[in-house]
Amino acid sequence: LHAEQLAGVDVVFMSCGTDGDCTKVNAQKNGVHVPSTQEAGPVESAEYIKYIAAFFNLEPLANEMFASTQTSYAQASSGKSATPPLVAWINYNPKSDWSAESFVVSQASYKTTMVTDVGATSLNATTALAGIAGLKVTDAVTGKPASGKTYTIPTNEDKAAASAAFFKALEGVDVIVDEVYAPDPTTYNFESFLSTYGLTSSSDLKFVKNKMVLRIDRTMGEAMKSLDWYESRIAKPEWAIEGLARVVHEDTSKRAKYFRNVAKDETVDQVLTAGGCTKALPVCSALIDPKPIKTLGEIRVDGTEVGGAEARRVVPLVALAVAALCATVA
Repeated sequence: LHAEQLAGVDVVFMSCGTDGDCTKVNAQKNGVHVPSTQEAGPVESAEYIKYIAAFFNLEPLANEMFASTQTSYAQASSGKSATPPLVAWINYNPKSDWSAESFVVSQASYKTTMVTDVGATSLNATTALAGIAGLKVTDAVTGKPASGKTYTIPTNEDKAAASAAFFKALEGVDVIVDEVYAPDPTTYNFESFLSTYGLTSSSDLKFVKNKMVLRIDRTMGEAMKSLDWYESRIAKPEWAIEGLARVVHEDTSKRAKYFRNVAKDETVDQVLTAGGCTKALPVCSALIDPKPIKTLGEIRVDGTEVGGAEARRVVPLVALAVAALCATVA
């Protein structure tokens, strides 16, 4: 059914994997590569709205929306504090058919940018992890050095020893962002974090003692328990900045979004449901007709629609301009 749905439309916006594998995009005849999640910065990812808008002749509106995003992001960002907290994004991969057991520090550029923009400092993983045996450093997105780095430490079948070495390297970290996958985020709490990483509540690590362990699963879809972090955050990076600033600086004047502090018993309290949708879509009902895409002649530079005789005058001019351009290129 999914394949039929993809084949039944003119364009399918897709992206290659972070490992550089574009097989699925290349196999989809109507597929268009949109690598918005692979950009180095959060604002750069949001700018893809201008690229997508070109398919709908809505570039002026997209330019206006992106300008608004830039302004909102700048307003949500915070300047550095006198003693900016040190932040690290970490993960744990259990042994599986496709990967060895390991601990991970992610320094994807968009994450370190957000940390800087909320007035904190990112761990220097290159220095902190240098002495750990087996350390593997790779591009966050294969073949794109600007995307940042991923630092992977194998456990070599000794999780306790690997955990001790890993957290010894992180002993100066004030705030942890835990990215471990949880099938049901609503059941993941501080005890889950400690158990997953082989720690105890009596640990002397700063982020344990001061209860600064964050998750990115505060905002979740109800049906599939999917994280909105991977969806709306791409288009609305200012929400992410505000949500991160709220928990890092314990500033309740900031919007609560995406991030929660499990060490302080914050829960998944933003569950998105179908009832939150206010616009009926054709894919959901046969009674809804697709909205036609306006031609260039029907849209002014400011994004408003041209009507009646004015549209009839503009369309031929656009056609002539396109024909002239084609003749020039030929």
